[in-house]
Amino acid sequence: GRYRGVQGREQELSPAGGHCHHMAQTADGYAPLSETTIVDLDVHLPSTRAEEIRPYLDEPHNSRMRTSGEFPPLPMAGWDRFLGGKIEGNPIRSPADIQERLVERFHIDHPVINATSFLPKLPETDLALALMEAYNDQLLDDYLDDYDAFYGLATIATQKPEKAAEELDRLGDEDSI
Repeated sequence: GRYRGVQGREQELSPAGGHCHHMAQTADGYAPLSETTIVDLDVHLPSTRAEEIRPYLDEPHNSRMRTSGEFPPLPMAGWDRFLGGKIEGNPIRSPADIQERLVERFHIDHPVINATSFLPKLPETDLALALMEAYNDQLLDDYLDDYDAFYGLATIATQKPEKAAEELDRLGDEDSI
């Protein structure tokens, strides 16, 4: 189908019915989305593997991640996270994955990365606070420091609001958070 797009130019719809950066263009090659900044606010990393987060943890939490065998340290909900195979079970594991599979493939200008969301559910306050700082440091080191177009959401453990506020203050000067 066709639709009337930016500046009244007629444009093609993508096969899925939505706008697609490389397909939404006029016969003369005008692509309005090339002039639009596209931000993906829903870039979730899979739960970080214990060996990836351990270097950011002090004792006793560092040793616990080495010996517990369970990560994240929460019971899983028991539901099929891949919707019976309808969702690809190929999680993002690196900034190169984000660059290739999101930025380049879908023409995303700014992916906003969410490292984890389970910390407020964690019943162990000390571990949650340690993981809060560890996830934020790992996000900066592994995903944000070398990619100017990437942004990240601060991971916050809400068990102790004053510690959450301190973490937000600590990250406040980071342009990519």
